[in-house]
Formats: sequence, structure tokens, C-alpha cells
Amino acid sequence: MKKLLVILSFFVVVGAVRAQDTSSYSRWKEQHRQQLQSFKDSVADDYKAFLEQSWREYELLKAEHRKGVGKPIDQPQVDSSDMQLPEEIKAQPMPVAAFNPEALGRVFQDTAFEVGYVAEVFKVQYYCREVTFRLSPAVSKLKLAGTSERQVAHFWGRLDDEDLRNVAQQLRSKQQDLYLNDWGLVDMVRKLSSRVYPENEDAQAALSVYLLNKMKYDVRIGKTNSHLVMLFASLQQIYERPYVMIDGKKYYALSKESAANKKSKITTYQRQYPEADHAVDLNIYYAPRIGGCLTRNPYRFVFNGDPKKIPVNKALVDFYENYPQTELFVYANAAVDEAMGLSIEDNLGPLTRGTSKVDAANLLLRYMQEGFKYMTDDVQFSREKTLFCEENFHYGANDCEDRSVLFSYLVRRLLDLDVVLLEYDGHVSTAVCFADEKVKGDYLKIGGLKYVVCDPTTKGARVGQQMRKYRRQTPKTIILKTNIN
Repeated sequence: MKKLLVILSFFVVVGAVRAQDTSSYSRWKEQHRQQLQSFKDSVADDYKAFLEQSWREYELLKAEHRKGVGKPIDQPQVDSSDMQLPEEIKAQPMPVAAFNPEALGRVFQDTAFEVGYVAEVFKVQYYCREVTFRLSPAVSKLKLAGTSERQVAHFWGRLDDEDLRNVAQQLRSKQQDLYLNDWGLVDMVRKLSSRVYPENEDAQAALSVYLLNKMKYDVRIGKTNSHLVMLFASLQQIYERPYVMIDGKKYYALSKESAANKKSKITTYQRQYPEADHAVDLNIYYAPRIGGCLTRNPYRFVFNGDPKKIPVNKALVDFYENYPQTELFVYANAAVDEAMGLSIEDNLGPLTRGTSKVDAANLLLRYMQEGFKYMTDDVQFSREKTLFCEENFHYGANDCEDRSVLFSYLVRRLLDLDVVLLEYDGHVSTAVCFADEKVKGDYLKIGGLKYVVCDPTTKGARVGQQMRKYRRQTPKTIILKTNIN
């Protein structure tokens, strides 16, 4: 009996000690949370005070254009002058572009908490998906009285009072559910902001910047023509969009192009939001899952007497419609909608099997040269626009960089060969690494490997052939990722 009492007494003591330890830990955890929140509140107050100060005026620089003027209006065709002895191309190799799929949905490191109010529900139509957000009812009632520094700072402070961290968490969750990259998240934030403040574009811009700052993105509020715009930093070069230089970094204006270009000056603040140092990454690591269905009238063509059709998800075409114009490797490395990829394998795969890699590449070259209508961006869109793979099939017309992007995808997916892009003045082509070093034609050496020119634009050009005038140029060589399946 005494032994039993001793044992029971031991467990009572241990339980009491554990309960005391648990209680002490809970108190420490709560104290730590309060200290962290107090620090964050002081940072927020300090930043709000900074916004009230006079903003600095910067020159709004005109949009840059991708180098390469003088694209032919009509599709070029191979001629006898292109049938010369093979030459080695002295190319200008470019650094391999960073491509990190783990960047999708950076972890939003903040403590999850319950919403302590009856939320106001906002349903956002994100292409073919409806996404729902829950915000404090007070947020939509906030008024941005004007666009002066003091008025913007006051609005920012009122947003801080509503503690929108849970909204940022909701956005991160939706981003991961829909497989959106950084640009897709920016797009979603802007659509949400337009639902919250449907009649005030200045408030939309301010709320968008606020939420993205909370998710640690390097974005700022700018003011031009007394209207607020979002300025964002990008990991990649962006074309066709005006920008400002702040501390040696480009910030691109995200607004209606006409409004952004009316004035050559823009005012903004110098100080970056604390820890908001993530530039927007335009790489597309996964095809967005934004609903939609395959087009009823997919692009059709007849090849080798056999009609082919490649269905396209129209929602993705809409997503890419106003995508920032950026570096070519972004388009060539972008993940492709798997339904379309499987259709490509079903339609074109059988044509490339049972033959040599060179013959298969020649067949794909002929398909690119004859299967699409040649049309420059100016004629088709009245602006510069590089097409993603899905867009090529949707529009059915393209020019040299679009064809090179799609051809590089077809070669990697169907032939499992490495490809590089060759960027000349006024032309983009490709070069393919064949295992057989005896393949004839113009070529270049990269890392000791031979890449043979393949021009998917010049009609009649076969593996190794390129137009004579580009032999005198030194192209930029854009190395692409190898695994796309």
C-alpha cells in the first residue's frame, strides 16, 4: 500500500510540475507575441509618419523596347545564298536565367489567428474561377480623401488599424490553390482591391500596395497627374512599360499606359517598407489553374494531308493577354497547360517517332514554317507582344520570337533535346544540340557541345540553315531549362 502511495505521489508531483511548465510556457509565448506585436505596431506607426513627409520627384522614364528592329513584314524564305558551307557562329552567351520552382507561394510567416468579427464577403471573378475573401466590414468604408502625402498616410494608418494580415494569408492560400506565380498574385490583389473600392482607383492602388507590402513584395505608391499608381520591382527586365530609377533599381509603373505616359515626372517616397524586399518574379513555374475549358473551335491546320487541332484553354489566353512584356527565356521556360501538352503529343508525337532526331527536327521546322500565318506584332496587335505557347495556337499567327519559343518547347517535349534561343537584331532563331556531331550546317559551341541552327521562321530552311544576313551578326545566346515535362 505504501509503495502504491509513493507511486501515486510521484505522478501527482510530476503532473503538477508539467502543468506549471505548460503554464509558464504559455505565459512566455503570450508575452513574446505581445512584444512582437508591439514592435510591429511601432514599425507601422513609424512608416505611417514617414509617408506623411514630402515625397521626392523622380523622372518617369519612357518604356524600353526589346532590341531588334527591322523585322520583315512578310515571311522570309530560304534562297540559294543561304546554301553555303557551314560556319561556326560566334555567339554572345548570356547567363543562365534563375529558375526556382520553390519560389511559388513564398511562405507568409505570421501567426495565424481567428477573425474576431462578422466578415464582409467579397467574391472576385479571377478569370474562370470565383474566389472569396473575407474582410472586416470597416475596410470598405474607409475613405481616401485625396492623394496628398498626409491623406495617403492617414489612409495607410486606417488600414493598419484594421489589421489585414489575415487578408494577406487568404491571398497566399488562393495563390497556392490556383498555382499562381508572383504576377498572378499581383493580378489577384488588384482585382480584390477593385472589388473593395470599385469607384476609387486611387484607393485601389493604395490598398494593393499595402497588401503586397504585408506579403513582403517590393512595391511602392507613386503619384502622377494627381493620381496614385503602383510601382513594382521585377526580377526580370520589363519592356513597353515606363519606370523610375530609385537607388539604382527599376520600379515599373502599373497603371493605364496612357495615364502613366502623359507626364515625365512622378513622385514617391524613398524608404522601402520594412522587409518588403521581394521583387516580382515573372517566371511561370506551373501552369495557372484558373478554370476555363478548352476552346470549342481550336486552331486547326492540315499537315502532311492530315488535319490537326490543338485545343487551348481560353482562360490562360486571357491571363496572358496583358502579361508584362519581358525577357524571352520567361516565355520559352514557362510551364504549359498539361491538357494542351498531351494534345501536342497525340497530334505531333506520332510524326516524330521512328525517324532520326534530325529528320524529326526538320519535320517540326516545316510544321512551324507552314502551319502558322506569319504576322508581326505591329500588324496583329498594334504593339510589341511576345506570345506564350498557348497563345500561338489561339491566334494562329505569329512572328519569329513566337515561333522560336514554341519550336523550343516542341523540340524539348517531343525530341528530348536541348535548345537555345539566338537573338539577333530584328530576328530570333534557335539552335539544337544533337547527339550526332556529324550534323551539317551552321552551329555554335556551348560548354563543348555543338548546337546546330534551326530557324522555324524562314520558309524552307532546314536544320543547319540560316539567312545569310544574320551570319554577319553575333547573336545573344539564351540557354533554356532542359526538363519541361
